[in-house]
Amino acid sequence: MPRQTPIKFRRGNATEWSNAHPVVLDSGEPGLDSTNSLLKVGDGSTNWNALSGVQLKPTINTVSDASLVDFDLDASHIHTVVLGGDRTLSVSNMDVGETFIIRLTQDSTGSRTVSWFSEIYWPGNLEPTLTTTANKTDVFGFICTSLTGSETFDGFVIGYNL
Repeated sequence: MPRQTPIKFRRGNATEWSNAHPVVLDSGEPGLDSTNSLLKVGDGSTNWNALSGVQLKPTINTVSDASLVDFDLDASHIHTVVLGGDRTLSVSNMDVGETFIIRLTQDSTGSRTVSWFSEIYWPGNLEPTLTTTANKTDVFGFICTSLTGSETFDGFVIGYNL
């Protein structure tokens, strides 16, 4: 077998990538954001911030509780929040085909409800009811199926009353 040429990655943490903006990777050149474990491959013309990437090691993003809770898919594909009241949920920075998980935990009071984001197609057309027990968690999975017109998602219950 002939000797192979090693592949070198352009590497940096999120701050270094941001400070070096704009960065354009050569066609086929890999780049790694070590802060977010995000791998991107250049096309020779698109700058780093506009390239889509693959998260190598998913992280659980703890989202701050607020009346509007936003799950930023650029931050992670797994999110968790402790609900301190009835909340409206939203999703940002999604792409068609992207999958993500949301963990909703009741606070010590319990009985919190949510208003779901956009248009979600649930199995059997039945929107799930959250577990209302204090300190219990429900887990949901989603696939972004369209961004044309309104955003649409397929929604799945992964676990209840955990």
